[in-house]
Amino acid sequence: MTRPRPQATGGPRRLLADQRGQTTIFVALSAMVLVCFLAFMVNVGQLVHDKILSQNIADMVALSAANVQAAGLNEIADLNMEYYALERDLKRWLSAGTWVNAGAAQGLVSFFSNLMSINAAMQQAASTVYAGSAHAVAYRVLAWHNQEYGGSRPFYMVPWVHPVYPGFRLTALDHIGQGSWFYMHIIPMLCCQQPAITNVPFRLMPISPTSAVGIPVAGMAVWDSWMKRDPETATYYRVLVWRQPIKPFVNLPDLGFDVEIPAMYAMSLAMPTGGHVENRKSDYIARFAPVNSDFKYDLPLPFSQRYLH
Repeated sequence: MTRPRPQATGGPRRLLADQRGQTTIFVALSAMVLVCFLAFMVNVGQLVHDKILSQNIADMVALSAANVQAAGLNEIADLNMEYYALERDLKRWLSAGTWVNAGAAQGLVSFFSNLMSINAAMQQAASTVYAGSAHAVAYRVLAWHNQEYGGSRPFYMVPWVHPVYPGFRLTALDHIGQGSWFYMHIIPMLCCQQPAITNVPFRLMPISPTSAVGIPVAGMAVWDSWMKRDPETATYYRVLVWRQPIKPFVNLPDLGFDVEIPAMYAMSLAMPTGGHVENRKSDYIARFAPVNSDFKYDLPLPFSQRYLH
């Protein structure tokens, strides 16, 4: 008895009818999309992280430097108060009585003028020293942040301020005007002996009374009065901070997935407010201000968009 021969089960029809393996192709394509999406999320997360850190550093640097500027303006205001006190004492002593002659009164004016000149020089020096100290503090704050958070990708900074005001000096200082006071001195004559003032040895000593023969007449002394700020010069500290971008988590240029992560930039501006140099008010404190604030002595913003703090 002969058995029937088994029929072949392979062939093209068998392959076309077989549906096994379709899920594998779908999973492979989906995995590529998921990997690209994961890479996109990691890259975006790193961008947001760098942006937040850059802005935090910019804010801290600007506020720290502006605090130093505020301390400098407070020092200038305190010195200006002393300048005003010197001028007030000069006026009081010039009007204390009749001077024996013009030379004695002018000697008093010269004595106080020397003290006021030293005071004015100290104010100019404070304007320069504190401006440099603000830069030094800004870079020290940046160095601390790089030590704590920089890692292999440090942060970089550029002070975005005018190189003179406030880059080299906190502000422009000038005398508020010239002070003048009428005093009396004696024209020597052989009659009319009058009480008179001969000299003032130094500030804390009383005047020395004497008498002279003559007629009192009017005279005038002139000196530079206390200091004021130039209203056209603003004291501020603006800073630009950035960080080199991280390498892409996944980059497949041959498959059309070519990623280039940009560097993240941040700007911040702070300035001293609240005090007044001319009124001798040493109440300056540092506060944030809009980054796009416009000053006469300033640099153009490095980007086209308008940055607001």
